[in-house]
Amino acid sequence: MSDELLEPRRCFWGLLTITRLAAVIAIVTVAGLVVSCEAFLWSAFPDNAAVTPMPTYTVTYNANGATGGTVPVDSTKYNQGQTVTVLGNTGNLILSGYRYNGWNTQATGSGTTYTQSATFTVGNANVTLYAMWTNKPTYTVTYDGNHNTGGSVPVDTTNYTQGQTVIVLGNTGNLILSGYSYNGWNTEENGSRPS
Repeated sequence: MSDELLEPRRCFWGLLTITRLAAVIAIVTVAGLVVSCEAFLWSAFPDNAAVTPMPTYTVTYNANGATGGTVPVDSTKYNQGQTVTVLGNTGNLILSGYRYNGWNTQATGSGTTYTQSATFTVGNANVTLYAMWTNKPTYTVTYDGNHNTGGSVPVDTTNYTQGQTVIVLGNTGNLILSGYSYNGWNTEENGSRPS
């Protein structure tokens, strides 16, 4: 084996980076693991070796104002260049009046958006993914006296979202129509109007 000095090389194994600065060695053993390095520069081990933990990065999920549920947790420690698979809304995050709409790298939604099972490559920094929320359309329920001659219609001030349950109000304002008795509500005018 040659004792000729070559330019320094680095060898990576797991979370270790080993740098050697002298004659060529083909195989190095670190903590009982064989690390194979071509043209790995060697001097008396461990005097001239620098063993440095490789940095790792995390992916954290932020509820971004959610009023219920919990964020998913990714406990993986990622190395730079490693692929991340984005988690879904596994903790059933909710925000009143909004629907969950994926994750974004910015709380304002101005960054990169990811949906469940999308992937991205880790850079050289920790990543926070913020829950994105989209306004739900709202709907109202209005009562009409349908030609009543007295009394007043009840008023429902609730803004309902799709799928929400409505409790129908009664004749709280004592509606009357001469010659007729009140008989509930209908979604069509001619369903309750005298013929």
